[in-house]
Amino acid sequence: MNRIRFLIVENLPQSGTRINTRDLVDNVARDLSAMGSMLGTEEIVATLDDLNERQYVVLFNDATVAMTQFGARMMF
Repeated sequence: MNRIRFLIVENLPQSGTRINTRDLVDNVARDLSAMGSMLGTEEIVATLDDLNERQYVVLFNDATVAMTQFGARMMF
């Protein structure tokens, strides 16, 4: 699992509840920065979109995101 995917999963609520997408992206960007990575929010959003396409997460119209049960099984 690449670093961004790992950090997205780590920052999502494990209970399946939703988190604001902007907060998630900011948290992942902060974690990447602390690790010395120069990746920007574009890469984080692209990875999040990929996870949504694979149905590991669901992006809601109200700008929130949550892990799916399928994603929780596949990621761990």
